[in-house]
Amino acid sequence: MTTDSGTGIVHEAPAFGADDYELIAGVLGKDNAQAWLFDPVNEHGEFTTDAPDFAGQNVIEANSSIIKELKSR
Repeated sequence: MTTDSGTGIVHEAPAFGADDYELIAGVLGKDNAQAWLFDPVNEHGEFTTDAPDFAGQNVIEANSSIIKELKSR
């Protein structure tokens, strides 16, 4: 991959991977990287109140609601 190919969009998931966390921590510093560790899903695979529009819904079952919300925006 080069800087002149692709879309320029990069997916980072610092809460779910050590490499992604280290990348964010390298840019923001370890103390500030903690703010990026946002996980609005509980151990049952349901959205928590951190995602109030979808709280209590299973993440897979919420897909259609999420898509509808995004389209309305």
